[in-house]
Amino acid sequence: MPPPYPTNLSILSSSSSSHVLAFPLKKCEPLDLYESLRNYFVLKYSESVAKRVEGLLQMLNKLRDEMQRDDISLPVRRDCLIRYFKCLCMIENLFPMTSSPNPPIFVWYNAFNPQEDSSQHNIHLEKASVLFNLGALCTHIALSCDPTTFQGHRIAIDALNDASYWFYMLNSETKKASATVDLSINCTDMLCEIISAEIDDLKFHSPLSHSDRSPLGGFVVSQLYRQAYDLLTSGPLAESLVQSSIPQYLESKMQTLHVKTASIDVTDQFLSGYCTAQSLLQQGCQPLCLDLLSEAGPVMIKDGNLVANL
Repeated sequence: MPPPYPTNLSILSSSSSSHVLAFPLKKCEPLDLYESLRNYFVLKYSESVAKRVEGLLQMLNKLRDEMQRDDISLPVRRDCLIRYFKCLCMIENLFPMTSSPNPPIFVWYNAFNPQEDSSQHNIHLEKASVLFNLGALCTHIALSCDPTTFQGHRIAIDALNDASYWFYMLNSETKKASATVDLSINCTDMLCEIISAEIDDLKFHSPLSHSDRSPLGGFVVSQLYRQAYDLLTSGPLAESLVQSSIPQYLESKMQTLHVKTASIDVTDQFLSGYCTAQSLLQQGCQPLCLDLLSEAGPVMIKDGNLVANL
């Protein structure tokens, strides 16, 4: 689990940040988990065993009802989802309930296309949907922060880091449940790319870095948004998400950053490409990569030009 971060509502702002896109949350059909699970315990074990776990089953049912409420604060709703996910992990070994006369059927709707749904007796669909909502909810928390203040800026980045963590966990669950396209690996990869770009975007627009902000940083952020846009428009997600707000959001971000960095020279472009590669390698490699400008690097800057490091 990611470490908790402060949720003091004083850092929240009613004005939306242009650096964060809040992903829609998945909706589900109501379900009485208590009744179906308790009947299963009575059938497979005994009435006495069912009574022993009654408290857990009641809490599980209550958390599922509360996790869909939109009249509670974002941090409280996030904590409710985390507790519910922990309870799902506790009962995961009970599934599939092949001997139960009324096994629970989970029904979840596509976050980006609510007309599409998935209905399964598969706890991994439930877990994947909860993880998706945890990631999406963290983007709402980041959006609600005021990035022009030091604390709001820090909380927004922490929330996006949490969102990235939940979507990373979602990848392992999506392999165990065939569901709607929003729970596919392609979609979670694309959402993670957007979040990575937004984190760097927020760092680039840090309230403490107005004086030393360089065009190179903006160019790197623009390339990260471009990677997310390519995943969205050139793959299997193109038809599914074309009607969502994501393509327009990414196009707007790329256009804005392109205008700000249009004067970047060729040397900065080469360095930008290296920075992008460095970021990708650090995500997938444990050993430290060689720095471009180190003595062992393949090139060096001399008199403002890139030359071979012989």
